[in-house]
Amino acid sequence: MLFLRGDERMHCPVCRKDCGEEALLMAHMAEEGHSQWDTDTIPTLAPFCITAEKFMEGDEEEEEENANGDNAAENDGDDDVEEDWSVEPAVCLLCETASENCLSHMIDAHGVDFRAAVQSHVGVRDVYDIIRIVNIIRKCVARGTCPFNYRGESTDAETCRCSMVASSLEAHLREHPLHVLPRVVPSDDRELIPVLCGDAFISSVVVGGDLLTQAEEDPDYPMVPTIAEMARKQAEGRQKRGSM
Repeated sequence: MLFLRGDERMHCPVCRKDCGEEALLMAHMAEEGHSQWDTDTIPTLAPFCITAEKFMEGDEEEEEENANGDNAAENDGDDDVEEDWSVEPAVCLLCETASENCLSHMIDAHGVDFRAAVQSHVGVRDVYDIIRIVNIIRKCVARGTCPFNYRGESTDAETCRCSMVASSLEAHLREHPLHVLPRVVPSDDRELIPVLCGDAFISSVVVGGDLLTQAEEDPDYPMVPTIAEMARKQAEGRQKRGSM
């Protein structure tokens, strides 16, 4: 390998450069640092040699297409993640409107801040109480009765009935926003059974879990947004862009 046929001078066994003596050969090898072999030097060992990749015509185009395909796959993956974050439209508690941001709809259309009402109610302890409240409101709206007096007669019951007779349940709740929640939240399991099959409003409450009063956030350790929160922000952004 070092001496070509009929030549007593040393040649590089990788690139076959004429180096002459041993010192020059060693200097050449140290300088070049070959990482691939010329298979013509040792044809019988060609299958076992690391060689430089030979590009054929069209290889560059194929490589570019593969890169574009990888980028497209990554973009498709991003789209899949965004689809996973999408919010299922929920039916409003007070009307039949389906919205991706039902809480905002209730404020805009009915003047009812459900989040504020839940957080200010002393009888709401956990997410199960919120589920009970959702089902109670749906029952009362279907019956045309005030949720505030659910399963009990209070001193305001007759006043509420007269108010609804004179106007409507929606107008009554707009005038008395705290009446959208029952005065007393039941503790049994009967109200945990969904009134609306596959109620997306309840699903959003369970997944999001942020209707209850949260502890103040430590600025040094900010809370990481949940998938439900990120999906809700995306829905709000789409609504804003649609209104422009």
